[in-house]
Amino acid sequence: MDSLVTILIPVHGDAPFLEESLRSIAIQQNIDLSQVEILLILDRSSAKIELFLSKFADLNILVVESEIPGLVSALNLGLHISSSHLIARLDSDDTMSPERLFKQLNYLNENPDIGLVASYTAVTDEYSIIQRLSMEPISHNEIEKTLNFRCCIAHPAVMFRKSIVLEAGGYRDFYKHAEDYDLWLRIISKTKFHTIPEFLTYYRTHPNQVSIKYYKQQQISTAAAQYSMRLRKKNRPELNELYRDSESWQKSLRFRNLLLKLFENGSHEAGIRNSTKVALKLNFSKKTIVNEILKKVRNV
Repeated sequence: MDSLVTILIPVHGDAPFLEESLRSIAIQQNIDLSQVEILLILDRSSAKIELFLSKFADLNILVVESEIPGLVSALNLGLHISSSHLIARLDSDDTMSPERLFKQLNYLNENPDIGLVASYTAVTDEYSIIQRLSMEPISHNEIEKTLNFRCCIAHPAVMFRKSIVLEAGGYRDFYKHAEDYDLWLRIISKTKFHTIPEFLTYYRTHPNQVSIKYYKQQQISTAAAQYSMRLRKKNRPELNELYRDSESWQKSLRFRNLLLKLFENGSHEAGIRNSTKVALKLNFSKKTIVNEILKKVRNV
C-alpha cells in the first residue's frame, strides 16, 4: 500500500545529527506515522544505522545503500524506490517542527495546482541554537521572479509531487551541490510553488556542511544552472549537453573572457600568442585552446 508521504533523507559520513532528525519525525502531530515512509539512502555512510532502527522501532524506516556515490545518485534512487506520490525532503542534520508534515500535506491536498510547497526556515548552529530566521517569498510569482537570481527554496524544507520531478528527469549531477536549484529552475514553469509562512524546518549550519565544504563548487554550479535556464528559454542545448561537467564550463568561460581581453588590447596575432601561453599555464587542453581561438577569430 502506498504511503501518505515519503521522507527522503540521504545519509553521508557518520551523520552525527541523524538521531535528532528522526526524533523530530517521531513527534509529528495530527498524522498517522504508520502511513509515513522514512527512506534513509546511505551514501558512503559510516553511521551506526542499526542503533537508530532500534531506538525508533515505531517508525516505518527503510534503509537502502546507494551503489553509486554522491548526493545526486542517492536522491534519484530515493525518488524511484519511494512508495508515495509525495516526497518530503530532510537532510540528516536538519529537523522538522511538530506540525510540518501535517501542514504541507494538507496544503498539497487542498491545492492540486501546487506541485511544491516549502516553508520558512530557522537557521541553527551545531548546538541547535537559532542563529537567524529565513523568510523567503511566499507566492508563486514572487518565488519565480526570485529564482531567476538566487535560490529561495531551502531543499530540506520542501514537499513536492514526485511525478513532476521524475518527468523533469530528476536531479542532475552536472549541477552538483546546486542540484536542487537546477531542479527548481526546471520545474517552476511546469507547476506552481508556494511557501507556507511558518517556521516548519530547522536548518542546521556546521563546519562539515556541504554548502560550507564545497562552497566554490556550489557557486560554479549555481551560475551554471542560471546559464542553462537562459539557454533553455532560447531552445538551445543546455550546458550539461555541451560540457563534461560544470568545472569544464567555467574553465572555458574563463578562457573566452581572457581571449576577449587580450584581443581588445592588441593585435590578433598577439592575442592568440599571449592567450595560448596563459591558457597552457592554466592547464587548458590544446583542443579547447584551438577551438576557442577559432571561434574568436571567426567573430573578429
